[in-house]
Amino acid sequence: MNARRSLHRERRASLLLVAAMMLSSGCGPVTEPPPKLGVKDWKISGIGGPVELRPLPAADKVLEDYRQWLDSDAATKARLYEATLVGASNQSNFSVKIRTGDTPMGQSVDTLASFTYRSPGGEYELYWSRFGRHSADFLKLTDQPKTVWLQPNTVASESRNPQLEIVAFEGLEPVGGVMALKGRKPE
Repeated sequence: MNARRSLHRERRASLLLVAAMMLSSGCGPVTEPPPKLGVKDWKISGIGGPVELRPLPAADKVLEDYRQWLDSDAATKARLYEATLVGASNQSNFSVKIRTGDTPMGQSVDTLASFTYRSPGGEYELYWSRFGRHSADFLKLTDQPKTVWLQPNTVASESRNPQLEIVAFEGLEPVGGVMALKGRKPE
């Protein structure tokens, strides 16, 4: 009987070892392709609904404007702001961080680039992220204007400036899409 239990334990241990090897070899860190620049079709599509664009309001009005936008209709759509960024002198605190973390599927790695952008409407904290290790030098501004689509980060932050995620950048091939959200106006 003990020999039988021992054999059963060995088989179970072998199966667990094989399963662990299969998981570790097939599930590397999630990564996205390197940013592809110079594309004409840079505009991202909505997931679960269309994209609606509005001009970026003044910095001190962004969060309230976005709340009112959500409250104004019940439709499901991706609500994004459009802005044109230009001038290296309008960009400060440019930073790129490679972040790592553990997930149930293994280690994750992502690139987070952020900077402060100053315009006549005020100062905004802009950020861009992508799974994997990537260069974000294309986000360094020059005298060549670049159109961006931005989604507000509505979670409270320490910054006095509104935080917006760059979800589409002129000339950058989009990866994936942007989630559509249901408006809060009662139907």
